[in-house]
Amino acid sequence: MTCKNRFNNRAFTLVELLVVIGIIAVLVGILLPTLSKAREKAQMTVCKSNLQQISMASRMYANDYKDKYPDMYTLGGAPFRRAIGEVNPSDPGSVPEIFGLNALFHQLKYLAGNSAIWVCPSASDLIRSYKCTYIFALTPDGFKSSKNRGKTASEGVFWVYDNAFNYPFTTGARRGSGDSLAPIPTNLTLYPHNYRTKNNSGTTGNRQGSVNVLFIDGHVGHMVYQDVPGSSTPKTRMIRGE
Repeated sequence: MTCKNRFNNRAFTLVELLVVIGIIAVLVGILLPTLSKAREKAQMTVCKSNLQQISMASRMYANDYKDKYPDMYTLGGAPFRRAIGEVNPSDPGSVPEIFGLNALFHQLKYLAGNSAIWVCPSASDLIRSYKCTYIFALTPDGFKSSKNRGKTASEGVFWVYDNAFNYPFTTGARRGSGDSLAPIPTNLTLYPHNYRTKNNSGTTGNRQGSVNVLFIDGHVGHMVYQDVPGSSTPKTRMIRGE
């Protein structure tokens, strides 16, 4: 065998293999956080786009119904519902959902109830299992659409936002005055987003996460939730995002 053939057939030594594996490990360690941040940012963008489209559907509703957003009775009296047609798999006697913003806009053909628009990709597995991840505000008479558009006082009023706070109400049932809601315990809350927002409020406490919000004036922003230090029970406060 010639020297040339011996050189071409030489195998990697153990040291060389370890060096290659080490280089790959370093590259993976560098790239994974970057990819994770890019994925998180993309999911935030999708969620905000979803809320913008729900905002447009809300405006369509207001145009058709005397310049008002849906009121409490029209939405069934509970702020969070499964998607239209969904049932509670844990309750054999549950009936398909017919109430809620998702169901209403589907019935009026503003937005399909089974559209991905109703699902934030960053929501927890539990919340996404309801096929609708957004919670909505309730008022007895409905928000006045034109009155709130562009008003400074309306910039902080929630209309539709990421749900991290409530379990869905009984499917297909209108909520009565004595029917209670089912809040998710604070220590089990999983916020869908992790904004790195500067804190200008002067408050202290660990950041817990944040939610995207469609405000009543029509713009989409976010609210950051923060622990209240020194509380005997778990509590959070909201910080307005930039």
